[in-house]
Amino acid sequence: MLLLADKPSAYLPGDILQLKLIVDVAIKTMDREVFLTLLKEREQNYRTLTENSQDCIMRFDEKGRHLFVNSAALRLTRMRLEDFLGKTHREMGFPPDLCDFWESTIQEVFSKKRVQEKEFTWEGPDGPVVFDWRLFPEMDEQGNIHGVVSVARDITKWRQAQAERDRMQLEILKKKKMESVGRLAGGIAHDFNNKLQAILGYTDMAIEDAAGNAQVVAELQSVKNVSLQLADIVRQLLAYASKQMVSPRILDLNETITGMTAMLRRLIGEHIRLDWKTIPDLWPVNIDPGQIDQILMHLCLNARDAIRGTGTISIRVENVALGPSDCQGYPDRAPGEYVKLCVCDTGEGIDPVILEHIFEPFFTNKDIDKGKGLGLSVIYGIVRQNGGFVEVESRVTEGTTFRIFLPRCAAPAKPMKLSDVRASRKATILLVEDDPNILDIGKQILERMGYEALIAQGAEEALALAETVPIDLLITDVIMPEMNGKVLSEQLGRKFPEMRTVFMSGHTADIIAPHGMLDRDTHFLQKPFTVHAFMEMVQKVLEEKTR
Repeated sequence: MLLLADKPSAYLPGDILQLKLIVDVAIKTMDREVFLTLLKEREQNYRTLTENSQDCIMRFDEKGRHLFVNSAALRLTRMRLEDFLGKTHREMGFPPDLCDFWESTIQEVFSKKRVQEKEFTWEGPDGPVVFDWRLFPEMDEQGNIHGVVSVARDITKWRQAQAERDRMQLEILKKKKMESVGRLAGGIAHDFNNKLQAILGYTDMAIEDAAGNAQVVAELQSVKNVSLQLADIVRQLLAYASKQMVSPRILDLNETITGMTAMLRRLIGEHIRLDWKTIPDLWPVNIDPGQIDQILMHLCLNARDAIRGTGTISIRVENVALGPSDCQGYPDRAPGEYVKLCVCDTGEGIDPVILEHIFEPFFTNKDIDKGKGLGLSVIYGIVRQNGGFVEVESRVTEGTTFRIFLPRCAAPAKPMKLSDVRASRKATILLVEDDPNILDIGKQILERMGYEALIAQGAEEALALAETVPIDLLITDVIMPEMNGKVLSEQLGRKFPEMRTVFMSGHTADIIAPHGMLDRDTHFLQKPFTVHAFMEMVQKVLEEKTR
């Protein structure tokens, strides 16, 4: 029995019962060799199980001293066996709060005489490790506890996988929510834009007719301004849902940003001050207004998340001319004239390591419920697409400044008046639209411009009209019940090879795209458009036809 006394620390739950059976056999046979052989086999089986286990297996006495530690625990802690045996965790220098937890759990097993299961995180040499910890009482036949055996399983990867699964589920839910918002926005936009289109058209014509009556013109101009503001609200809703069409036009950022401030204030909350100032004589830029909306929303939302408590987000614009010397050391810069848009915040700033990656798609340092890491990459893509560049400056605790440079463009031409426009040549224009108000207003505008205007409330009616007279220009809605605008254009194009086409729609990009309307060379009018934009498009396309 000296062998048993030599290794009192080497036995797990069930060892005492197994040893008793071995001793009983030895006593019955009175054969020392049989006893030693059985004991050696049992010892070998035990070693094979414990030393090949990936779990950390330990055995403690009532005072929490280590009586046994397997190889997995030694590898994980990078400690030696002699560092453990006979010592408590506290004596080994583990963190006091973790020692308190371990000691109380071991005492629970001794006092309650039943298995305990806990979870804890230990800061190991290679980083934090999450353990699923199970402790078993080691009891004899009389119910006396001789020790506690613990099996700690490393579940760090499982927890990480679980967190990633939760993150992906949250992203899916957010995507579904945004898709629902987008579908709702798209449906509202189509109907709303059609009505606004009619209001804008009738108002523009009424302003022309009321020339000379300043009070009436002023009142009608107010109606037009409110309608344009409503169109901006729809555009901003579509930008938030990432559903807007991309239709660049010449803008004064003073006006565009001013129209956006009410929505931005709602987005950032009352605890953050939005500071916006216009400047006189700002140069125009050529960009889709919905893209400006997206840029400002993403930057202001990022700034909001960076501000703890109260703070300020400042938006500024200015004209800048960059020479060759201004571009040295800035690889993205190019000499030229730009409108600079700055968005500054008083937030926590961005760590230099993170700053290097902020424009990368899906890169984010936010919690999983705060963003998906696409906003800044979207901004970068929009600005580059429009011939500009983005710069960012930030210091930890001192806030962040984004500078967006957009190329200056030529000032817009003075808006045409219906009374000043006359057809440069005879042309027959076929207008196809399922909304009768838009048909009516479109016909009146075309006739005032001096063109022969035919109207049809659907594709079949349009094809019938085309049998009676040659068509020079087709202006058609994209989505129609009988036949979409592209198919109609293709059919008429086979009959009239010189015919040109202008597409128009109040639908969103995701609905129009499958119908092939988003090609770069397509002539497209996004509803609601002004009479000026309509006339300008008609003249532009007909001039192309004569070249």
